[in-house]
Parts: sequence; structure tokens; C-alpha cells
Amino acid sequence: MIEILVVVAIIAILSAIILVPITEQIKRAKDANFKTMVSSIEPSLRMCCDTATGQIQNTPGGDICAPLLLKAFYPDTTVLSDITIIQNCIDGNFDIIFKPGLKNTGNCQQARCSQSGCVYTGCL
Repeated sequence: MIEILVVVAIIAILSAIILVPITEQIKRAKDANFKTMVSSIEPSLRMCCDTATGQIQNTPGGDICAPLLLKAFYPDTTVLSDITIIQNCIDGNFDIIFKPGLKNTGNCQQARCSQSGCVYTGCL
């Protein structure tokens, strides 16, 4: 009886030792997925910035350029939960905040993107 308890205790300790690093790696993978998604959107925002009107414009063949359509179609809310436009394209400068969705609940809290790039908060 004692031998079985010792074996169970050893298995429990080994599984705890293994599961902690795996959980951390899963969070890092989710952070990488979030960063990749935001990094793929950020260049298109520069392209869609219309300095004449000061707006992020919808261009032919590109729903990515429409802020309302952006939230509805690309990507879905499981990847990015919230997209907030702080500043439209005034003199070619924009400021947009992206928050991770349910599939990307790693350590990242948000990404704030401007014409000069993105800054990530909380990511590993």
C-alpha cells in the first residue's frame, strides 16, 4: 500500500515539474500569434492612411482599410477582441490599440500601433 502511494506521489511531482514549463510555452506561443497578427495588419494601416481626409480609408478590394469592416472581418474576435482608433490619419500619423482575443490569452495585454510601428504591453 505504501509503495503505491510513493509511486503516485512521484508521478504527481514529475507531472507538476513538466506542466509548468509547458503552460509557459503555451502562453509564449499565444503571445507570438498575437504579435504576428498585429504585425500583419500594421503595414496595411500605413497603406490605407489617407492624408487628404485624415481617415483610414476603405480602398477597392481591401476591407482591411475600413475600421468597422476591419473589426468585423479580419481577424475574428477570437484573435483580436477589440480595435480602438485613438487618432485617425492626421498628417499621416495614426494611433490604434489592438487587444488580444480569446485564442490569444497569453501575457500580452495590448498592442499600440502608430505610423512608426507597434509597442506591445505585457508580452514576453
